Amino acid sequence: MYLYDPAQVDDGTRQALELIAEDFPVRPIEAGEAPSVRFYLSTTGPRFEGVGDHVRIWGGSVPMLLRALAALRGFAHDGAVPEHYQEPANFDTLGLMWGHSRNAVVTPATAQYMLRRMALMGMNLLMLYTEDTFETPGEPYLGHLRGRWTQQELRDLDDYAHALGIELVPCLELLGHMDQPLRWWKRYSAVRDTPGVLLADEPQTYELIEKLILAVSSCCRSKRIHIGMDETHGLATGAYRQRFGDRHPADVFCRHLKRICEITERHGLKPMMWSDMFFCLGSKTGSYYDLDANVPAWVRRQIPASVQLVYWDYYHYDDAFYAGMMDKHAELTGEQPMFAPGLWTDNFWFQNYWRAKVCTDAGMTAAKQRGVREALATAWGDDGQACDTLSMLPGLQNFAEHGYGGPADEQRLARMFRGSTGADLEAYTTGRLIDDTLTLGATPRQWAQQLGQSLPAFVEPIADQPGANIFSSNPANYLLWQDPMVGIFEHHLKGLSLAAEYRRIARAIEKAQKAGDIESRRLALPLALARVLEVKASLGVDLMTAYRKRNRNKLTALRDKTIPKAIKRAKKAHKAHRSDWSELYRPQGWEVQDVRWAGLIERLRSTAKRIDEYLKGKIDRLPELDEDRLVVSDFPPGCVGYGGPRYRSLISPSVIT
Repeated sequence: MYLYDPAQVDDGTRQALELIAEDFPVRPIEAGEAPSVRFYLSTTGPRFEGVGDHVRIWGGSVPMLLRALAALRGFAHDGAVPEHYQEPANFDTLGLMWGHSRNAVVTPATAQYMLRRMALMGMNLLMLYTEDTFETPGEPYLGHLRGRWTQQELRDLDDYAHALGIELVPCLELLGHMDQPLRWWKRYSAVRDTPGVLLADEPQTYELIEKLILAVSSCCRSKRIHIGMDETHGLATGAYRQRFGDRHPADVFCRHLKRICEITERHGLKPMMWSDMFFCLGSKTGSYYDLDANVPAWVRRQIPASVQLVYWDYYHYDDAFYAGMMDKHAELTGEQPMFAPGLWTDNFWFQNYWRAKVCTDAGMTAAKQRGVREALATAWGDDGQACDTLSMLPGLQNFAEHGYGGPADEQRLARMFRGSTGADLEAYTTGRLIDDTLTLGATPRQWAQQLGQSLPAFVEPIADQPGANIFSSNPANYLLWQDPMVGIFEHHLKGLSLAAEYRRIARAIEKAQKAGDIESRRLALPLALARVLEVKASLGVDLMTAYRKRNRNKLTALRDKTIPKAIKRAKKAHKAHRSDWSELYRPQGWEVQDVRWAGLIERLRSTAKRIDEYLKGKIDRLPELDEDRLVVSDFPPGCVGYGGPRYRSLISPSVIT
């Protein structure tokens, strides 16, 4: 326990210490006690120094002070606290953009928990990505039945963040990615271009946009606001073309951006936006990541001087590539962008840790080389936000380390993670094994050799590690949800010992849970999933094999033993998922997960019934199993492979959503 004297601490630091005390071992002294830590705001980065019977802690901001305190805790756990410790501050802004629009919105308590972790990591900015999930006066359809943030909740969260030295910045979408609100045709048909894109040049669109901007900016101290503008594919091709005729999409885009910036300027706000559409326009292949892209001069002239570009890139392993793209941004606007790497929580049940680490290491190294002063880690919730959002914490810690040196070796990363979260890094990240299986089929080095490519330096530490998943493979997703009778991926699964592999993974997760209460809680869902997959992963292949060999004994065993066991374990996993969701998110959105689990369980029951009818002679064949499975991805038979399919694309070959 770290003891401090409230009389010797400034008001801001004292308030922050009171907040982190909810789950960090720090408290004010009581009668007869002496402080063990003393805090001093300074102009330096995080620093501490042992002096007699106490430790002095310095930092240029409240988050830097708290980071130094977390470092002290980490060293103490390792049993070797240095007399002097200091870190440089490499960035002015270290932030998190946290998705709150892809089916799940966290509770205020979860957001406060994350803010405490961020402060202890030395981070100072949080963006809540909200396409429509916030209360907007006069617009009841926005966030309707989606668990939206109320204005009072946002104000309270802004107060909480401010007390920790963290800036809360609104993060909206004001052109594309508006599928959710635009589904309310009765209310928003007049401002809809295509199903996901707002209608530019329409006066009612800008009335709506101004409402959105004022609704969120009025709840936050920050004068910054993120206006989105990414991936506006199809702009000016729907209702826009019918109403205004053919116009160059880039011209429409720039004019729309200018209108938005006029609104933000009128209200004293500083806008920032994703930069991808400018580079897509300048690329001959329409690619965002094209180092040969040449943005036309007439487009460059239309970029408002007030807008800050944010360069998002979650995919590359080589710092030279990131540096090249940062140079392209500097050429475009005359200044370096904010850089936004990815934490890889989308389309997974648990963070894709290795990809997040390797790509972040490469990108943040380039950012420091190019003098970028602001960086923003992004955590998306695609595919219904099945992923435990707190599984991002190891990747977020790794991102934060770049703000104060970095890239961090595993020892330092583990020490700082222990300091900021109280958890064991190796145990905590064990949840990734449900995707990082030994059945991936090749190490990163082997894959690079097969592709005739050199291996980037940032991959080298895990180049020969079996199961090091840097290619975004999410087998836990498709092995769980694909149908047992019309399994889309079964061509690729023949000959794999998936039952043995997931049995091994379950044992590894059970062992990791013993590290502590935090690890036990966060790993409960991955463990339940591993146990389901031990039975379910090979079910489709086993069914087809037994049926085609007319092995009635095997079919009987699948009907009477395997499928009932799969159903039982699926019910337990459903319960574990519900517990996880209830802890982290608001109830709205859970209906999507209920439907998925109920569908899986019912299809297992239906499969057993189909086998029963066949075995009893009520039907003479199973047409679903007569049909050969085709190649559907680029990974070969004999490994679970690399890819990122979402639920809607893998439960059936039919288009149902």
